Amino acid sequence: MTIDKRTIIYSWNDRKTVKPLVDGKPLPKTRAQMEIYVDRVYIQYGRAACCRMKVGFDGEEDLFFGDNDWFSGKGYWYEKDELQVKITSNAGWFVGSVAIKESNVKDLAEAIRQHPLLKAKGLQVSIRSHAIKIDQQEKIKPEDMIKALHVYGDYTRMGTLREVIRRIYKEGQKKGYPLGIKMRYVPNIADPRYPVTAGTKSNIKILRGKQKSFLKNIRKQKSHTIQGLDFYLETTKTTLRQVIMGMRSGEDPEKAIFLTIEDDGGTRATFTFHKKVEEEARHMVTVLPIMLQHLYGPRIWTWFTDEAKQETSGWFYDEALNRVVSPDENYTKDMLEEFDWDDDSIEETEDIETSRPTTFKMSKIVLDAPAKGNYYNDNGTIKTTAPLFKETASIKTIETLPGAVSTDDDTTKAASALTDESSKKDKMAMAKAFLDAMKNDDDLKQMFKKALEPSASPISGAGVDD
Repeated sequence: MTIDKRTIIYSWNDRKTVKPLVDGKPLPKTRAQMEIYVDRVYIQYGRAACCRMKVGFDGEEDLFFGDNDWFSGKGYWYEKDELQVKITSNAGWFVGSVAIKESNVKDLAEAIRQHPLLKAKGLQVSIRSHAIKIDQQEKIKPEDMIKALHVYGDYTRMGTLREVIRRIYKEGQKKGYPLGIKMRYVPNIADPRYPVTAGTKSNIKILRGKQKSFLKNIRKQKSHTIQGLDFYLETTKTTLRQVIMGMRSGEDPEKAIFLTIEDDGGTRATFTFHKKVEEEARHMVTVLPIMLQHLYGPRIWTWFTDEAKQETSGWFYDEALNRVVSPDENYTKDMLEEFDWDDDSIEETEDIETSRPTTFKMSKIVLDAPAKGNYYNDNGTIKTTAPLFKETASIKTIETLPGAVSTDDDTTKAASALTDESSKKDKMAMAKAFLDAMKNDDDLKQMFKKALEPSASPISGAGVDD
């Protein structure tokens, strides 16, 4: 390919006195000359420098942007900017975003762009993965960077975009999240146009810490046998992605097994999951086609390659065992049941693996509602800051009580003030938060049960009346 000779580069600020660059005209050689035609040069750690410019061409858009051999041959790379606006700005980032190398931000961006609230407002969005900044001039060492997926949009419509994204992810618990990925939107407080209180800044620092902990606990497994991740199957009334993101953990039905399923192109895909469900998740990736065939019938093989059939040949779902069984499992079982073993010569120890294989209950695929739980806001996620109650209750305390500031000592004072001066409404809210905290905490339930017994002694740390 040779570049279209009719292509022109316009001046960035629409200067009428500056003529566009055309074929045959010398390219800018100095910084001052370059600034006339480009926005600015973007430099990011670990990535090549880039710039934005406005071009005009006479031809098909797909053809113009689809073949960049001419540029790559000269050591360059180009593509159409997702945001067709003059000035872009960062609206915020997501807690619980899988900001790893395999993240397919284009798919997520497209899913968010298709949301009715964004389309109704005519808002453009782009998703980018980079480090979280609390302050505009914050300097972060490469080893200390905490990455997240960020939302970018039109600088001139940033207030509207922030509000719409906030609403999408606030209503997601009832209406579902884009691509089924449960995340929480955090506004960008490094934007100087939006004032920030000390309490808000403190809360967002905690959320950044939660994102750091979340990223450390992400595990992944690749598959090379998925060919129709977003293909809608009429017989199941769903896509494979929806089924995968609807799977609930057998250990904790309130939580999804998978954080994301990333399309890597072709027949490649990457499953991501939290280390708490690693064994269950890896097992599910292995038996996925057989499990889905049992649930939805043979049409599900449209989602998988022929290699997937070959790799799982002879596998079946055993109703009695409530799990998938492979020929190798029966073969090795028969081997163990043979009578010619010299058991006396085999030293048995308590370390021999005797646990049953991971199972998955068929009733735990939920397609009409997102998971209630998550892997980034559990009690104890951050030992020094995670409260006993829900985080929303703690934030409310900090923001409404006079004199509360963003230090651990002041948070303790705020909690004390709530105990001494709270109204009946505040007490009811605190009691509700306590009950919610007990739902998935067996130790807390036992502690509370003992405290209610007539002969129970005071619980350590619970407070004793003099």
